[in-house]
Amino acid sequence: MDEKEISVSGKSVSFTLPPCEPRGFEPGARWLTMNTERYPEFAEVPATFFVSCERRFFAAEFAKTVVVPHGRSPVAHICVFGDTKYRLSVNGNVLGVGPVAAGGDYANTKPMPKQYYDRYDLALTDENPDESKGITLDILAEVQTPGIVQTDYSRGRGGFIFSCAVTYEDREPFVIVSDASWRARRNTRYTECHICDLTRPLPKWEKPETITDKRAPWNLTFADIPMPERETIVPVRTDVTDNIGERVTRSGFDRIYSAYVTVRVDNRSDKPAGIKVVSAEYSPSPESNHTFYITVPTGESVYTDLVMHSVGEVVAVSPEDVSVDISLIYQHYPVDRKNTGVFECSDDKLTNIWRLGRDTLEMCRQTLHLDSPLHQETLGCVGDYMIESVMTHATFGDMRLTRLDLMRISDYIRMNEGVMFHTAYSLLFPTMLLDYYRFTGDTRTVMELLPTVDTLFARFRTYMKGGVISCPPDYMFIDWARIDGFNLHHPPMALGQTALNAFYQRALTDAAELYSVSGDGKKAAVCEKKANRHRKNCRVRFYNRYLGVYGDGGSAPEYVYPPTTWLPENPEKAYHSRHANILAVWSGLITGGAADSLLRRILTEDTLDGYTDIDIQPYFMHYLLEIVRERGMFPVYGLRLIHMWDKQLNDSPKGLKEGWNEFVGDNSHAWGGTPTWQLTMAFSGFRMLEPGFARFSLSPSLLGLRYMRVAIPTPNGLIDIRMESGKETVITLPDGCEKLDDGTYSLSL
Repeated sequence: MDEKEISVSGKSVSFTLPPCEPRGFEPGARWLTMNTERYPEFAEVPATFFVSCERRFFAAEFAKTVVVPHGRSPVAHICVFGDTKYRLSVNGNVLGVGPVAAGGDYANTKPMPKQYYDRYDLALTDENPDESKGITLDILAEVQTPGIVQTDYSRGRGGFIFSCAVTYEDREPFVIVSDASWRARRNTRYTECHICDLTRPLPKWEKPETITDKRAPWNLTFADIPMPERETIVPVRTDVTDNIGERVTRSGFDRIYSAYVTVRVDNRSDKPAGIKVVSAEYSPSPESNHTFYITVPTGESVYTDLVMHSVGEVVAVSPEDVSVDISLIYQHYPVDRKNTGVFECSDDKLTNIWRLGRDTLEMCRQTLHLDSPLHQETLGCVGDYMIESVMTHATFGDMRLTRLDLMRISDYIRMNEGVMFHTAYSLLFPTMLLDYYRFTGDTRTVMELLPTVDTLFARFRTYMKGGVISCPPDYMFIDWARIDGFNLHHPPMALGQTALNAFYQRALTDAAELYSVSGDGKKAAVCEKKANRHRKNCRVRFYNRYLGVYGDGGSAPEYVYPPTTWLPENPEKAYHSRHANILAVWSGLITGGAADSLLRRILTEDTLDGYTDIDIQPYFMHYLLEIVRERGMFPVYGLRLIHMWDKQLNDSPKGLKEGWNEFVGDNSHAWGGTPTWQLTMAFSGFRMLEPGFARFSLSPSLLGLRYMRVAIPTPNGLIDIRMESGKETVITLPDGCEKLDDGTYSLSL
């Protein structure tokens, strides 16, 4: 089909939103805390969600009223950090919630080596420039301890620091810093994070304590990402039911959001009223994931919950003479709507599957990539963030969050000497780093993080025996799937050894490319040599010549080890699962025509040995779809596989389900969003030939459909492809993009 290129000038838009200026705290900013003798719970805070101790919720407030001089175009450049969490307001309006998450891992009890301060830029409204008073700023920071969700990290004590430089076009900056002149108090209205009595009077303000830099345990650095956006979302449906003495208000939203629930209450009685608010992704019930309680005075009140989570429906129970209006504060990483990816086609289900993945990804992009806003896990599940990163390439384009995730994962790997909770997941770090490099061309980050790859390989050398990985602490994580009473979340050796070795093989080959990028040809050659030797050893050890497939690992009695919580006793049975063989192809343990033949068997046979039948969940489908597309089989098998997500659309049209069939999980899990990535790549035929769009190719196809449109974000705007049966293909290129003599494209940044 003929192509028609149109280079549109003057329409390019920002790829990564305005750059983050690395402004730090102004001189004179001091750490503030509460009186340690009166409030010991603010002075001793557990480092993580997983520390086993008594948890006493504490809400502190730090405040300052400042009159800022008049001037032309005043902008307040604010730097702020609070341990463990803060909510910052200026003149009664919430500016943001923070800080940027430190990272970490599941079950980790140690603080992270770095904490990240936040940066806000607030344009001030100078309503009365002729008056001498200036602009009044009422600054209020609510600081809460301890952590409430897994991503909350502390350095062991509550604290707060703030600075603001107000800049003008016509005068010198005006500086505000946290110091002993601020006011402080405990917010006694909270007895727990989810219980607040708005009728209780607040105590008098007192002086805060200051912490000298030598005593401050925080190691602050700038995150280099924009702060999350906060949007108000109103319900699409509200039903009110009055029972005897009780009113039930039920509000439903168009989709699931990563949100803070807000209630506006009108208490028309002559006494305080208690309200219970229950929220969930679908159909809140007493067993739902999140409940909070507030007591309100007579008249009107507004309250916003302290905890963000996945919200699709909210139920408020109040006395019958109390009305409640429910809305959401939807928080997510900023999105450039003019430069966001698009996928549309004549198959409505495929279009909706793509959009469901995009919307779920958007709510999982916070100050780190979340597995879901319901779980809010730290950065231990590298497979989740690897998939979300490539999805971002097809949707939002801004890779800064991926870069920061890689930095924080690196910090944890090095802090913990190469050990992560999910042993198999840790080996995806080189693959995620290589994907990031290909999208961005960011060599500096590669060179900065390669020592972490060294640390990882040094750890895995201790797990080697007989040329393959044979004695790791566990084989987590493969998939949420079961067979013979075992869960592939933490399988025994017989079900996990080949998979772990496949991840190791891919890590070696991807690391070889990363070392080559860094200019270290010697280490690249070493990795290639190790990969070749390891590939041969795996074939000897795991390949079943009779069946023509890979087995899943060594089985008892030949391989006996003491079982642990995450390493079950090894069964006396050999398995040959599709999981192990998918990873064998994906990792390069098997290559060429043999890999193609094996992949066809995986796609067409229910089992590879007649008995190993294990369900493949949405997360693991990423690996299958990757090899189907990369090995040229997508036109035959790809859309059929993606239509497996039809059941996801039916079961959860408001957000991606974590799993399917018998698996029970949440409905806001982006790890299952690989169709959003696969559809964009398959229909556009996009291939990054040189990193950072320096050279790429396009080979669009209708794949048997009537029409399609794919748009891919770039630093200069969208690559927009439109195809319709019987008509010429129209490719619209962003500014600075040209077609080269060999038919490929190049983008000048």
